[in-house]
Amino acid sequence: MAETFGEAVKRLRAVRGRMGLRELARRATVDPGHLSRIESGHRPPTPAIAAAIDQALAAEGALVALAGLATNAHHDLCRDGWSRSDAEALAAALVEEAPNTDNALRLAHEWLITDPPQVYELRAGRRIGADTVERVEGRVQQLRLLDDHVGGMDTYALVTTELDATVTLLREAAYTEPVGQRLLGVVGQLCQVAGWVTSDAGRVAEAARFY
Repeated sequence: MAETFGEAVKRLRAVRGRMGLRELARRATVDPGHLSRIESGHRPPTPAIAAAIDQALAAEGALVALAGLATNAHHDLCRDGWSRSDAEALAAALVEEAPNTDNALRLAHEWLITDPPQVYELRAGRRIGADTVERVEGRVQQLRLLDDHVGGMDTYALVTTELDATVTLLREAAYTEPVGQRLLGVVGQLCQVAGWVTSDAGRVAEAARFY
């Protein structure tokens, strides 16, 4: 059977003097937990992450090629139905691509049709950890960047949908006190962004409610 991306990463770590996963994560500037999920096959690598890992392991493009094959297979599977792994892959990709004047509108539209991680985490079980909050924090930062390029109702729908999903997670999920504190902080940040976009849209009363 063909080697998967994760299997290739693990093999190359061993070849490169038994490089530890945390050391590879440091060199590739990737969260160690996220890298572990990629290596185990639980998360697909985005093109940017695949390129960073390829460079860190001196794979000379082999890992980038493997990631491309995995992406093509992923799209073939999507034709037969949209699964949680499909949603996770797209949600991860949306925060890896830096918004600019050329791609911001496409990113915003893809964001709108994709369930946020908050939704499928609740579907999978009520217990969440710091990794879930970390993903949501990354999404808030991406929303801030998107707001620099996308305006009007697109931004309003993005932010309010994200806020609703995060508040639902805060109310219904089970978590430790530190995780809950971080999650509450994320809700506060989203309320601030929601206040900005609704104020820009001339909805003063609604902006005041968010603030």
